[in-house]
Amino acid sequence: MQRILVAADIHANLPAFEAVVDGAGRVDACIVLGDVVGYGPHPAECISLLSELVHELPTWAIVGNHDTCALEYAGSWQGGVVGNGAEWDAWTAAQLDDAAATFLRQQPPDIAATFHGTPTYLCHHQSPLSSHVDDATVAEELETWEHAEGTALVLFGHFHRQIDWLVGDTRMVNPGSVGQPRGNDPTAAFAIWEPAGIRFQRVAYDVDRTVAALADMPMAPRYRETWEINYRRGIVDLSRE
Repeated sequence: MQRILVAADIHANLPAFEAVVDGAGRVDACIVLGDVVGYGPHPAECISLLSELVHELPTWAIVGNHDTCALEYAGSWQGGVVGNGAEWDAWTAAQLDDAAATFLRQQPPDIAATFHGTPTYLCHHQSPLSSHVDDATVAEELETWEHAEGTALVLFGHFHRQIDWLVGDTRMVNPGSVGQPRGNDPTAAFAIWEPAGIRFQRVAYDVDRTVAALADMPMAPRYRETWEINYRRGIVDLSRE
């Protein structure tokens, strides 16, 4: 495995996911660090694309908190409009057929493996309550992570930022978010891991296509406007929920 695609937080954004797969070029394996679905317009399509990767390449995929929500909210969508996160989770669950739900259910919450000779721990987060919106607390939280003890490298998602920090003797790397990039940069983020090291990359994607897909959802106009801003500016403003 010379080139490994490392991706996280796709969040049901198919144009961004496709752009990352194309932008990565030829890879020998994939690591996907959770949240394939949730808060995005293409949950079934993103699971389908990930399933194709699993069948084509050695792939290590784990479950994220939004993936878990999609399973927990199964059968709860009663129609109406999406105007907050819980309603979006319910809508997401309704878009998944049995095969898609089974695929999510089969993904583990964490994986310990060795890549390029480096013992590595794959996880989405330490806690779903992590302050993944507040930049000021990210470093403080990583210092407390149990996963950082006794492991050479931790690859994780959830924070939607490209992070490469040393916590004690453990390197902590987050490839950023494919489908909901933050930090005022709307391009899709990922990483390529080669024997020489891990390189962060970003790629532009068709944001207009993602925004158009929101218009096809039963979504409250104010909520749709909020998420259009998020996609176009690379920010997440949850204050309007």
